[in-house]
Amino acid sequence: AKSIKTRILYSLNEFEAYDIANVVWALGKLQCEEPNGELLSALEARAVDQEHKFQPQGLSNCLWSMATLQHQPGPQLIQVAKDRLLKEGSSFDAQSVSNTMWA
Repeated sequence: AKSIKTRILYSLNEFEAYDIANVVWALGKLQCEEPNGELLSALEARAVDQEHKFQPQGLSNCLWSMATLQHQPGPQLIQVAKDRLLKEGSSFDAQSVSNTMWA
């Protein structure tokens, strides 16, 4: 049987923004992935690819989870977050803004 990590990596190119946000959030909540490890790095790259499909809460949850796991997002994901906050800041609720800024 394949591990969950292996299954995620195998099917990652099928993940939508919602899937990415949920997996990254779960990893952060469970504290079960090492910073800058293969899985988080792959999820981050996929998040950048899917950035236009993220809801504000999903994007902020990804950033919160990465920060919780002490994973330093790369410049592309940071730029995505900054651009979204500047363009669509009014669509972010207070919790999403707070999570994003904390991260």
